[in-house]
Amino acid sequence: MRPRILDCTLRDGGYHTGWRFDAGLVTTYLHTLAAVGVDIVEPGFRALRELPGAGPFAHASDALLDTLDIPPALDVAVMVDADDALAAADDPGAAIVRAFAPRAASRVALVRIAVRLADLGRSRAIAEALARLGYGVGLNLMQVAGIAPARLAQAARDVAGWGCVQILCLADSFGALDPAATARACAAVRTQWRGELGFHAHDNRSLAVANTLAAIAHGACVADCTVAGMGRGAGNAALELLLCELDTGGAHDERLRELQRLCERYFVPLRRRHGWGPGFYYHYCALRGIHPMFAQTLIGDPRYSPEERFAALRALAARDASRFSRSEIALTMHAFAPAAPPAAARAAPDLGRFAGAEVLLIGAGDGARRRVRELGDYIRARRPLVLALNRQDALDPHLVDAFVCIDALRLLCEASHLAASGKPVWTPRRLHDAQTRATLRDATVLDYDCELRGHCFEARRDGCVLPAPLACAYALALCVAGGARRVLLAGFDGFAAGDPRQQEMLELLALARPALERAGLTLAAATPTSYPVDQGELHAVAS
Repeated sequence: MRPRILDCTLRDGGYHTGWRFDAGLVTTYLHTLAAVGVDIVEPGFRALRELPGAGPFAHASDALLDTLDIPPALDVAVMVDADDALAAADDPGAAIVRAFAPRAASRVALVRIAVRLADLGRSRAIAEALARLGYGVGLNLMQVAGIAPARLAQAARDVAGWGCVQILCLADSFGALDPAATARACAAVRTQWRGELGFHAHDNRSLAVANTLAAIAHGACVADCTVAGMGRGAGNAALELLLCELDTGGAHDERLRELQRLCERYFVPLRRRHGWGPGFYYHYCALRGIHPMFAQTLIGDPRYSPEERFAALRALAARDASRFSRSEIALTMHAFAPAAPPAAARAAPDLGRFAGAEVLLIGAGDGARRRVRELGDYIRARRPLVLALNRQDALDPHLVDAFVCIDALRLLCEASHLAASGKPVWTPRRLHDAQTRATLRDATVLDYDCELRGHCFEARRDGCVLPAPLACAYALALCVAGGARRVLLAGFDGFAAGDPRQQEMLELLALARPALERAGLTLAAATPTSYPVDQGELHAVAS
């Protein structure tokens, strides 16, 4: 029997677009799904907390759904993240009641709960609250590739005992399964589960469609998919490919032609722009239990070279990297250790070298490479305190006094280089993981503490508070706390106006400016920059 098809393109694909989609795309997409026989559409998350910057399909409110031209043939689903409800100040059920009207007042027929095995028991209250409101309830059990078949069977038995879940969906969140493992998982669940069984595949190993077919062959009657495989990381089982496999006789070729027209018009251009699909990094993550959002973030950030991306993933493979927070990507990606303030007062480091000093900060921009001879002459003549931000190869290392590195991901990539440089490293030791500490054990680590807190810049003798783990922010805090006289920037070229790195630096400079002014510390650019600081030729700025 043909499974019910659930398409979640706008939800899972939103990881690439920020949950924003063109109105024309959405309307054409919905009508095409109905025409090709899709049964359920899941247009988005119903996020239970604010997601700054996220588009409307991250929340998929009833008000939004009422504006969409959804054909009557499509049942509508939304997904809630159990983490959001379980973090509610009162209780998970109350969080659900605040986010959902009674079923009679909503276009939504099915609400699916994304939950990890460790949170399964606590999530019962979420399912029961949804059932009391009249919704059909689905439960997506995440990261099933790491769960033994016997434990999956026990989980299915537990959920069956709740009596309020209609669809239990196994989600291969990391795309780590193969068809044989998928068959074992589904067969195990079927020993304890008599309701509808669903399967949600990711394509990290290029097996999403094959795994979905294996799930169908072993009891799954609801199959998740997305148009052109659009989804987080490597993407999902592609709707058009799954329908091809389910209709090998060609009875519905006209439907497939209409679906392919939708792909070519809207989703192929989106794939060129956002680049989802299987590849080495996603495959590597799948086999080593690394959450694919780490790979997606690394791939999407032009600051990291291929060597740095692979070094970071190798390091992540040695730890538990199975969780990744949508709403706190920066902290999850860049601060593996807790970013909370220290539990007790710490001894202030020796900042005497900064007192009254002229400090030259060397960034990674081409401006430093183009002016390397002038920079060398200036350093030899004026003897400033030279700090290189992260690893850089523009300047003769003998001219560098110390390196500055705070970003935990960069430390994963660069710790060996920093340790071999023979130069001191300014870095907050408390935020290092065991691997970084071991790599830097023979280096001279100058420990200036740091707390990460959004929209905040503070510089004290014993540590700083920064809005993001930027080496520039950390270096400026050192200069303020140490009483430097002037800071010169070299290799701070800046980025295009729409580049998030440009906005990040602009926000940092705005936050830091009051502290710089109170300290009487002047800031100037020694090489060309797009940032709002005093600029001039190197010989003029340095005079």
